[in-house]
Amino acid sequence: VLLRGGSNPPSLFGLIGAYKKIRVTYYETLDQSNGMMTFLVKNTQPNHQVKAPKWGKYDHTKYEAENNTGEGLVRFDPKTGKIVWRHYFDYLMDFNEVFNRIGAAGGDMGGTLEGAAQMINAARARKYTDSYLTQPIVNNGKVYLCADRKMLCFDNVTGNVEWETPEIGNATGLVELDNTFYIQIGRTFKSYKYTLSTSPGSCKAKETKIETKKPFGFLAIDKAKGNIVWDMTKEKEFKEDPTSYLMEYNAERKTMYCSDGKFIFAIPFTRDGKISWKHTLKELGVGSVKPEDGVVFIVKSRSSSSSSYYSGNGFGYTITTTVEYDVRKVLGVEYRKDKQGREFILGIGEDGLVRIDLDGKVVWKADKKVWDWDRDDVTFTPFYLPDGDICFGFNRRLTRIDVDKGSTIFQVKEDKTASFDVHPTGNSLIAYTKKWIRSFDLTQAE
Repeated sequence: VLLRGGSNPPSLFGLIGAYKKIRVTYYETLDQSNGMMTFLVKNTQPNHQVKAPKWGKYDHTKYEAENNTGEGLVRFDPKTGKIVWRHYFDYLMDFNEVFNRIGAAGGDMGGTLEGAAQMINAARARKYTDSYLTQPIVNNGKVYLCADRKMLCFDNVTGNVEWETPEIGNATGLVELDNTFYIQIGRTFKSYKYTLSTSPGSCKAKETKIETKKPFGFLAIDKAKGNIVWDMTKEKEFKEDPTSYLMEYNAERKTMYCSDGKFIFAIPFTRDGKISWKHTLKELGVGSVKPEDGVVFIVKSRSSSSSSYYSGNGFGYTITTTVEYDVRKVLGVEYRKDKQGREFILGIGEDGLVRIDLDGKVVWKADKKVWDWDRDDVTFTPFYLPDGDICFGFNRRLTRIDVDKGSTIFQVKEDKTASFDVHPTGNSLIAYTKKWIRSFDLTQAE
């Protein structure tokens, strides 16, 4: 049993003894007002029944959800053990749990997403509803949440439904701002396993993808009445998850910045329901940011072995070369800060770099003359200096770009036999051969 939240440890710890033979994995106390307790019940696998907890001398040993598989909310009186009200909802899988699985295993470079995909696909095959229960919001005697592909508001005392929306899609995120709820609809999770082909420039990426059913996008709901203020799930640009490459919310600007790998969007969480700005990566000259185009194979070790054999044509031998390598993702869309602490978006593609400020202004571009991307001849993968400047090396050409202006601070072509490394202090870049060694000071702004 995993316990989160709550401000009454004795009652919460009472859960442990009551759950020795069941498969419930998540309880969270949401509210303890007026001497009552409202808690959230969540599962990690479909069709797991929920056994009610033991509170003091009151032992609810019957299955709480024997007729209502899924997850939901329960309110009870801890003094008498009486259930005041309960609401359960259809359940497929917590997509945030899928996200955590990927993150724990190293982001989109691998992980247990395949196992999560098998669980979800098996549940779908058994025709479980593709639905997700968002983290409930409790305030002013009301409980707000998204479940069963709609949003609902409950009275926390009686459990009565105050209002509910029509079906809006699979809500995967919920936030309240200025008496309005802003909801993300749909989500896509991907992981990749990369293999390097023997032919130069060839990379194969095996994709594992889990995504909710359409639509994708965002919408706003009025807190008082549950009316839909605006709906961006029917926009043509949201045929795919708009947050699959970038999802960053700026609280000061009340704006969600996101990217689907083709476009970059700025979506304000205000009631006017208009996209602030949109850029196309192709039109910006950035080029592809696809995973199969944007990874680098860093060789860790290389070994060879040989064996002899005899055939009808005589003796022969076979040489086998084994290469161990790391895979590093380089291309993509990132949310960063410059030397003055200003936040911006950096597009990193096959054909160039671009900086876009949060107001949508394109500040600078770096084309192939500067960003000479070559996955098969990477001197060292791009990294960021403490002041935000970008350093990288392709084809033995070392480059440092000023993150504020986009200008080239230095660019040096080194000998083909040279090797490169960053000093452990991070203050200098070292280029060396058997005959010489050269240091580039990275602490100087110019």
